[in-house]
Amino acid sequence: MMESKEREGVVDTAARMAAQCAQILSADNRYYTIQALRAQGIDRDPTPAELAWHYIRNGGAEHFHEETQDQFVKF
Repeated sequence: MMESKEREGVVDTAARMAAQCAQILSADNRYYTIQALRAQGIDRDPTPAELAWHYIRNGGAEHFHEETQDQFVKF
C-alpha cells in the first residue's frame, strides 16, 4: 500500500454555503442586480432568487470557487 504525501481534508460545506450566500445577498450584488432589472424596465427590489441568478450568470459562483477552494477544508 502506497502512502499519499498529500493530506486529504473534509470540506466544511455549511461554512462554505454560508459564505457564498452572504455574497449572493450582499449590497454589491443587490446593487448590480437592481441595475440589471432596471435595464429590463423592472423597477423593484430583486427577490432572493433573482439575486442568486444574477450572481451565478455573472461569474460570482465561479469566482467564489476560484478564490476559496482551499479556504473551507479542515484537516
